[in-house]
Amino acid sequence: MKIVDRAIFLHRVSYSETSAVATFYTEKHGMLNCLHKGGKKKSYNAFPLSLTEIVYFKRNDTQMANLNSSESIVPLSFQ
Repeated sequence: MKIVDRAIFLHRVSYSETSAVATFYTEKHGMLNCLHKGGKKKSYNAFPLSLTEIVYFKRNDTQMANLNSSESIVPLSFQ
């Protein structure tokens, strides 16, 4: 089931040569671990504790979700 949700990005851990596991705290499902395939190659500009909108696919029989996209809700500027 494809889900769009607002979340707080907590941290990211390397999973393989190109993928990473990202941890979010979401409004609808609480703590959520997502496999982000190709996450090391794509420009991933989320900082810890930033508000993001994520699109992910989650099956009922697993704990891990597949992250399709994430985009920052509040743009960060350090000027």
